[in-house]
Amino acid sequence: MGRSGAFDLSFDDLHGSTKRAIVATCGLVLAAVGTFLPWARIGGRTRSGYDTADTFVALGSGELPALIAWIGRWWYTPAFLIVFAWCLVVASGRRWHRLVGVGLVLVAALLWWVFVYGADRWGRLAMNLSGPTVASAGAALIATSGFYDFTTSK
Repeated sequence: MGRSGAFDLSFDDLHGSTKRAIVATCGLVLAAVGTFLPWARIGGRTRSGYDTADTFVALGSGELPALIAWIGRWWYTPAFLIVFAWCLVVASGRRWHRLVGVGLVLVAALLWWVFVYGADRWGRLAMNLSGPTVASAGAALIATSGFYDFTTSK
């Protein structure tokens, strides 16, 4: 009789896989939001990660090294890796699948920060760290949900 209603649940009352799914989904949403936040200031305007990557491709075909265009083209890969990692972490009950997902998250975050480093190294773009930081925080939540065992001992 301790429950006042049908929807009176706390996080501790949920099953471990449900907790993992909630945390991983929050991480996925946060990573997605981070990709749309400002990553650079170009031409007096702040640009999302997608716009910044397109600018890299354009700059790489002109005055900057071809490596810049390569980095810009590969910027989209971490977004796909994050989604695939989320699927492994949420949908799989096997620990090694979740650890593969964690590995993919780490690779994705590393690629995004290589992108930031490349922009800073050639000094053509004024990088804004709000987008990569939020995206990395989302990736960290997904990784945490893959590592952490949410089973409770009552």
